[in-house]
Amino acid sequence: MNVSVVDLRYNMKNVLQALDRSEEVKVHYHGKLKALLVPCKEKKTMRVQDHPAFGMYKKRKISVEKEARALRADRTYDI
Repeated sequence: MNVSVVDLRYNMKNVLQALDRSEEVKVHYHGKLKALLVPCKEKKTMRVQDHPAFGMYKKRKISVEKEARALRADRTYDI
């Protein structure tokens, strides 16, 4: 499928449908090829528990709720 930059802006739904059909989409700007969009081969899903940052506060003595409250608290400065 060949599209212009304007087509990307106004017809993104059609471009995404073409990618769902495993078509390559060539993007042109002023008649020159600028980009080639290709569909993903595999869709990865990750559980929250599998993310590397999950449980990073497990060994700390302060709870996550208290840490978040402290980060969100108003900041006051002494002059």
